[in-house]
Amino acid sequence: MREIWICHAGAGLPVDEQGDMGIIGMAYVWDGSWLRSPESTDGTERNPVMRLEPLFGPAVDVWGDVGCFTEVEKVLDLIDND
Repeated sequence: MREIWICHAGAGLPVDEQGDMGIIGMAYVWDGSWLRSPESTDGTERNPVMRLEPLFGPAVDVWGDVGCFTEVEKVLDLIDND
């Protein structure tokens, strides 16, 4: 399973280098790997965290907190509902 996610809360541009957090407006690939699974956060105030890689650019691991990334299909739904 591979999905595309867009960062909506993270580092702003311009940036010199990709860090652990995503860059706002950039697309990332999720292959189904979790750094912190939904099961481990159930009943806590912590968000699940995906392991993401930038769609374009150098292959680096990004901590994809689900509170900071939106799945592409949901982004398109937001646009369609305007």
